[in-house]
Amino acid sequence: MKRLALAAAGLLAACSPASPPSAAPTLAPDLGRRLVAEHGVVTSAHPLASDAGAAMLRQGGNAVDAAVATAFAVGVAEPEMSGVGGGGAMLIWLQRERRAEFVDFYPAQPVASFRRVRAVRADSSSPLRAVGVPGNVAGLLEAHEKYGKLPRAVVMAPAIQLAEDGFPLYQVLVEMVQRDSARLTRDAVARGIYWPNGTALGVGDRVRNPELATTLKRIAAEGRKGFYEGETARRLVARMNEGGHPVTLEDVAAYTPTWRRPLCTDYRGRTVLSAPPPMGGMQVLHSLKLLEPFDLPALGYPTRSAPAFDVFASAMRAGQQMSPER
Repeated sequence: MKRLALAAAGLLAACSPASPPSAAPTLAPDLGRRLVAEHGVVTSAHPLASDAGAAMLRQGGNAVDAAVATAFAVGVAEPEMSGVGGGGAMLIWLQRERRAEFVDFYPAQPVASFRRVRAVRADSSSPLRAVGVPGNVAGLLEAHEKYGKLPRAVVMAPAIQLAEDGFPLYQVLVEMVQRDSARLTRDAVARGIYWPNGTALGVGDRVRNPELATTLKRIAAEGRKGFYEGETARRLVARMNEGGHPVTLEDVAAYTPTWRRPLCTDYRGRTVLSAPPPMGGMQVLHSLKLLEPFDLPALGYPTRSAPAFDVFASAMRAGQQMSPER
């Protein structure tokens, strides 16, 4: 990580103009363990996705390589929360230039296409009308092209392998599949993934997604064209049109991430950067400023201390009330 000190999708980043404190925290982490790393740390909602990001660092990649690899991999391993059909944002700190970049790649609705069919009423019978053109692929690829070091194929390889070889089903995903089984079983692809041979998979069973692997391979080979044009785009538009969405191939091809200026504030001598509107970064910064007068180490962890819980919950609640994104 020679050029980039930090890159995280949707997470706040911090830089310090002063020297970091020399003493380690006196309180142990909440689980009684502490993770120490010399060159970098990758964290995500699934350990296999974190492994994908860490593998990029071991191969000489930087923080953007790790973030992009992790994001594509978590879209395979945690499909109930993310994936190529979604969107997000990334905040990047450029250590050498001492400046930040922020890219917004949330899904976008094609307003012109909706205007052409404004007489069609959106209701519960056409839920896909609420879906926007996915931004995840475009945003991750643009950030990687601009600031990554490793080849695109290398960064996407862990996600492709996860989709092809599969991974053990975990409790949260199994519960989601069971809860939404009525809707998922209407989809041929979902049935093939979670009900192979007509039998529902359970915790610990290996789940594979060969069609997603094919899509990821197409993106790895062709870049954004592999998703926003060609076969993938045609299938995406057809599926959305079936659900009552007026999106066109032109709408999908025209999707463009937006680079914005991040928000910042001072917190105990450090500059903290966060996401600009319409994301919730202002709430984070407001909450931090409200917490600044308190001796947080003395209060303890919110999971163990009622006063600490009260302070944190109150700051978050008030921060949300103060944020214009609310």
